[in-house]
Amino acid sequence: MFNIAILNPLRFIDTSNINNSFDGNFAVDQVLSYQNPKCYFQKWQVSDVLRLQIVSDFEPTDLLFRDIVTDAIIGTASWSEKPTVIVGQTFKVYELEFEFITLPVGKYYTEFSYTDENDDEHLIMSEPICVSQTQENTLLLQYKNSVNDLDVIFETGIVFNFRVESAIKDYSPGNNRAIYVDQSVNSTLLSATPFRKFKFYLGYRVGLPPWVIDKVNFIQSVDQVKYNNIYYQIVEGSDYEISTNDDNSFAGASIDIQPANNNFTKYKTVPSEDEDNIFYPMAQRSDHFNKSDNFNVPGVFKSASLLEQILITKRGPAGDLTVKFGVTPGGDEIGEFDVDDAKFIQTVPYWFTGTTIVYVTGLDGPDVDVDIQFIYLQTDVDPVSIGNNPNPAPVINLGKNATIMYVETFPGEFDLDFDIATGLGRENTKWVGWVIADGRNGSTNYTGLAPVGVDPTDPNLNEAKKVFGEKTHTLTQDELPVVTVMGQGVGGIDNNQYGGGVGYNRSGPFDKPVGTFGKGFAHNNMQPSLATWFVTNMNENE
Repeated sequence: MFNIAILNPLRFIDTSNINNSFDGNFAVDQVLSYQNPKCYFQKWQVSDVLRLQIVSDFEPTDLLFRDIVTDAIIGTASWSEKPTVIVGQTFKVYELEFEFITLPVGKYYTEFSYTDENDDEHLIMSEPICVSQTQENTLLLQYKNSVNDLDVIFETGIVFNFRVESAIKDYSPGNNRAIYVDQSVNSTLLSATPFRKFKFYLGYRVGLPPWVIDKVNFIQSVDQVKYNNIYYQIVEGSDYEISTNDDNSFAGASIDIQPANNNFTKYKTVPSEDEDNIFYPMAQRSDHFNKSDNFNVPGVFKSASLLEQILITKRGPAGDLTVKFGVTPGGDEIGEFDVDDAKFIQTVPYWFTGTTIVYVTGLDGPDVDVDIQFIYLQTDVDPVSIGNNPNPAPVINLGKNATIMYVETFPGEFDLDFDIATGLGRENTKWVGWVIADGRNGSTNYTGLAPVGVDPTDPNLNEAKKVFGEKTHTLTQDELPVVTVMGQGVGGIDNNQYGGGVGYNRSGPFDKPVGTFGKGFAHNNMQPSLATWFVTNMNENE
C-alpha cells in the first residue's frame, strides 16, 4: 500500500495515474473549456515549517523542490521512518520536516517517487507553491488529533502546518439560556452561558481552488486546530457556504466558528469534606467509536471525576436501543436510556469517589454500530484562569524507550491500564503509547530479570541488554568447599598371645569410599525480590 493522507499540507498527484476524479489531476487541468485556466500557487512564508507523513509499504525517495521556471533542484528533504506501536500491519510510517527559511524566495513545485511491488515507478508531484517573506491576508493553521484518524498516524506526535488565504471576521454574540416560566408567565433565569461566534472566510477576495477548501474541511475535522495560535472549533450544526464565479474554477467559502475555550472561569459546589466551592477545570472527553457489542470503560473515571454528559451516535441501521450505564456488570447505576434518534445526548451528573470501571450494556443486538462519548470533569485538577499561563509544577518527561517499574496501588489496577493480551497501554489512559516490557511490541524482555548496571570491566556486565545469571544453581564438584574426610579400618589385630582373630595392619592411603552425603538439589540463587511489571515508553515525543 501507499497512502498520502489529505491532511498533509501539500496536495500531491500521482503522475502515473492521471484521471478525471477530484484527486486525479492538477487543479489547473480541471477547469472547463470556457473558463480561465488560472494557476494557483499555495502560499508559504519563510518562517513556516513543512511537515509531511506517508504510510507505505515502499520507501520514498527524497522530496525535491524544483524551480517552477528552470526546473532546477533548489532544495531537498529526506524522509525518516517513525516507530509506532501499531500491530498487525506491514506498512511503515515516513515523515519529513522542512524549514522554508532554507529556500530562496520564489515559486516551486515538489516531487518524489517510489517503486511498487511490480517494479513500476510512481512519480508524485505537488501543486505549485510560492515562498515569500510574508503572505498578506493569510492564516497559519496548526493541527493534530488525539487519536490516529483520517489516514494519519498521529501517535508519532506530528503537528501539521497549513497556510491559506483566510480571515476570521464578523463577530456575533451567543448565549445559551435556560429560563423557567410559570403559569402566570413570570420568568426566572436558571442559567446562562455567553459565548462568541465568528465567521471564518476562505478565499474571501479572489477565491481558492476546490482542493484547498476540501483540505481545510478535513483539517477542521481533527480535534485540535490553531488559527494563528488560537484554538477554534466549528459551531455545531454549521455548514460551509460556497460562492463560485464563472471566470474560473475558484470559489470562496465561509463557516461559523467559535473559540475552543470560552473566555471565563466557572465554578460550582460539588461534594467535598469541607463543602467549599471548588473550580471546575476544562471538560475532558473519552471517545469509544464503532461499538457493536457491550464494552467496559476502565481507567478513565477515578476519585473526583464528575460525569456530565453521554453522547450516543448511531452509525449503522440499528433500530431503537435501550442502553445501560453502570458501575457493576450489567448495572444501570448511572442511567438507562432509550436511544431512538440517530444522535442522542443525555445529561447525567454522576460523581465518582474512586477508580471505577463503567459497564455499557444493551449493544449486543443485530446491526448495532454506535459511537459513545463521555464528557466529564476531573474536579481535583487545579483550575487555570483563561488568559494566564502559569508555570506548571516541574515534572520529569520520560523519553522514548524509558523503562520503569509499575507498582499497583490496589489489586487489578494494572489490568485497567494495560491489556496483558496485547501488551499495550489502554486507550484513554495516561499509559497509551506504553508497552509491557516482555519482548513484544519492540520492547526489551524484562520478564523474570533484575536490571544491573553495565560494568565494562566485567565480562558478564560489559554489554547493555546482556542476559546472564541463573535463578537456581546446582554446585559442581569444583564449586564444593574443601573438606578433609578422615577414616580408620577396624577388623581384628595381629596374632598374638592375647588371642583374637587373624588380622593385619595396612599401611598407605585409604582408597575405598567412606560414604556419601547430600542430595544434589539445585539451590535458590536469587536475592530477596519483589515481583513487579516493567513497562516501556514508546511515545516519540514524551
